[in-house]
Amino acid sequence: MRIFTAVEASPNAKGLAQSRAWERNLIHPLKDLGHEVIRFDFDLQPFAVFANPAYEEDRAWQETHRPRLEEALLNQIRKAHKESGLNLFFSYFWDAHVTPETIQEIRKMGIPTLNFFSNGSFQLHMVEKVAPAYDFSIMTESFRIDDYKRMGAHPIYIPFAANPEFYRPCDVPRDFDISFLGQCYGDRVNFVHRIWSEGLKIEVFGPQWCERARKENTLKKRLGRIEPLRTIRKALREWRGKIFKDRKPVPPGIVHPPLDDEEMVRLFSRSKINLGFSTCGDTDAATERLVQIRLRDVEVPMSGGFYLVERFDELATMFEYGKEVEGYSTEDELLDKCRYYLSHEKEREAIRKAGYERALRDHTWQRRFEYIFDQMGLETR
Repeated sequence: MRIFTAVEASPNAKGLAQSRAWERNLIHPLKDLGHEVIRFDFDLQPFAVFANPAYEEDRAWQETHRPRLEEALLNQIRKAHKESGLNLFFSYFWDAHVTPETIQEIRKMGIPTLNFFSNGSFQLHMVEKVAPAYDFSIMTESFRIDDYKRMGAHPIYIPFAANPEFYRPCDVPRDFDISFLGQCYGDRVNFVHRIWSEGLKIEVFGPQWCERARKENTLKKRLGRIEPLRTIRKALREWRGKIFKDRKPVPPGIVHPPLDDEEMVRLFSRSKINLGFSTCGDTDAATERLVQIRLRDVEVPMSGGFYLVERFDELATMFEYGKEVEGYSTEDELLDKCRYYLSHEKEREAIRKAGYERALRDHTWQRRFEYIFDQMGLETR
């Protein structure tokens, strides 16, 4: 097939602009399957920065800049379709990028349309206008299937996957006991702080960890300078609690900036235990705490890493806990599992190898796209 794609290379333009994770996971597998891929020649990164229609500033930016994107998109698609015909338009778009009318214009050309959005667990409002305009929408949260249908969209549910051409085991020493790679938000700080406070060796990499630690250190110094003024000091402590939502402080000396894609894959092999956290955003502090499958849930096993992740039902459909990955439900259980597997290398290695074999067998993007195209009724040969 000839597929016109509009997919930003990075899954996180704010914190990981240098990453090419979407390109490696979504574009390369299409080429591996023998499809011709035409890329949208446009800088999509700013649209990921001003993405949330809940903010007035973002909405104003979108209204100003979206028409330019839509014009370029339609012009490039018309040109590519005229040259040799397009079999599919595949995007990672939300309402910030395009209006429903633009997608309908593409469909009028006789081109099937497919959109992917991976944060429907807690940001479904970001595609509520545009999703119904597509022929099909890829989504990764099974509990949102009915919500997509209520919007008038046509969802295809798939769990996350990984591209084994990039995510693969590395021959490196296992010089980290425990590591976590990901953003600093939600209840992650509490878990990391607990592990560190119990004397276990943990290293953390990702956006906002170093920034958060610097802010907390600055606030601590300010509190120390006014220690005699107990009333003011108490008020500032309460202020700190509101700023950081009464969460534990970031442990000093264990946080590091984000890694590039290659170093990330190496980290999974370097770590005896790779941690996974499943809470969506700050929903741990909300009435309804949400969890979801993440890219990391497949990237770590596909890279040959031992994975210790929060236990929940949807992930249990992909990997068997205790045999292919390991799970925890509480801070205490997490600590117990960390101590156990650090001292039981043979069992840890058995789970690591089984997780890799399962990921390679069942959870590649190549397999996911074959399933998606079959659901769409596309002739791929």
